[in-house]
Amino acid sequence: MAFTPRTETYVDLASLSDPFDFTVTKPTGTVNGDILFCWIASYHPSAIIDSVPSGWSLLGEYLANVDKYALYYKIAASEPASWDWSFTGSTKVRAVCSCYTGGDFNPSDPIDVVSNTAYRTDDTDCIAASMTVSAVNSPLVFWAGVYHTSEKTFTKPSVPSEDWVEDDDTWDADSDFTTEICSMIWSGSGATGDMDAILSASDIQKHAFAVALNPSGGAATYTKTVSMDALLRATDTEAISLDTLLKTIESKTIDLDTFLKALDTETISLDAIIKALGVSKTVALDAILRGTSEQTVDLDAILKGEATATVLLDILLGEIFLGTASVSLDTILFKALPPNRIYTIEIRDGDGDLLAILENAHGISYAQMINSPHSLTLDLPANDSKISNILLANECWLRDNQTDTIIRKFKLRHKMGMRI
Repeated sequence: MAFTPRTETYVDLASLSDPFDFTVTKPTGTVNGDILFCWIASYHPSAIIDSVPSGWSLLGEYLANVDKYALYYKIAASEPASWDWSFTGSTKVRAVCSCYTGGDFNPSDPIDVVSNTAYRTDDTDCIAASMTVSAVNSPLVFWAGVYHTSEKTFTKPSVPSEDWVEDDDTWDADSDFTTEICSMIWSGSGATGDMDAILSASDIQKHAFAVALNPSGGAATYTKTVSMDALLRATDTEAISLDTLLKTIESKTIDLDTFLKALDTETISLDAIIKALGVSKTVALDAILRGTSEQTVDLDAILKGEATATVLLDILLGEIFLGTASVSLDTILFKALPPNRIYTIEIRDGDGDLLAILENAHGISYAQMINSPHSLTLDLPANDSKISNILLANECWLRDNQTDTIIRKFKLRHKMGMRI
């Protein structure tokens, strides 16, 4: 990313003559789609801006004292060589027109949030109050201004990070204003914290603005409806915030409300996902969420605690997280099951309560007879611990995992024999 400043242009006047207008020159190299800012400061008890060129929009102003400040912006579109502004009366004035290249912000909806809070304490701080930025990789721009009849300089802010680039730090003896302009692309989001440029000497006649732009493309959001029944096949007491889990995906911002339409809360059982992945019940989340074609995940281990099926992570996560699929998670998961897991055998007691699932059953066959009971046969390893549930008083239910329906219920009459 390269949110690049073009060379600023300046107007510095000790006074204005009737009709109190002045001309601001367009920065060299400005092209359509760039974003233009015009920072204007004046020094007069009552004179204020009364004529603004077409297309310029006010972002913020401070008019409470004799030193006054205003900030305007526009998206460049076939711009003239200059623009004319005017005041209601004669005043000292400084105008700085800055321009930043397009490509890193959304030109159709550029402004996310503006900081414009007065800080009028006689010290070296020139503060733009904290603002809440909506998305990662948002371009930020900071302006500070101070009025003084001798030169002062600024040290750039260090909040929200040390990534600020100082684009301007100049004073002029005609207007007696010093300006500081800084820019950056912030990798974070949320509250920036107070952004403080430090003056070379204390002053009270000062003001700062800051603006966050919406990044190009905005925050990535995903609109798939997820069947949480398919994901949460087990319950346990250890929980992890889905915000933490899903934001492990590199360079992605997940809209949890949209993504998790089937959840009532934003927590899930971690053990429900990684139940059989190890005795310690720990797993590297980046291994789950940022897989490559060389990595596999035991899908049954995640969903049911059994190690019988594998799927490529890029297939599973490409479908779900990257927004390329129109299929539900249930469909993906059932497609990942091998043929012998399309059907499962459940052992239930006479009241229909589940006693066991015969995951190791194979050679399953179901015969629908004419004028005789239907029959179900299967093979099971002799060392399978669930054999103890096969009692004559119990029932054997055949479930279709693709439709999650019971095909037929069988009464256990006798065992045909067991072999290893």
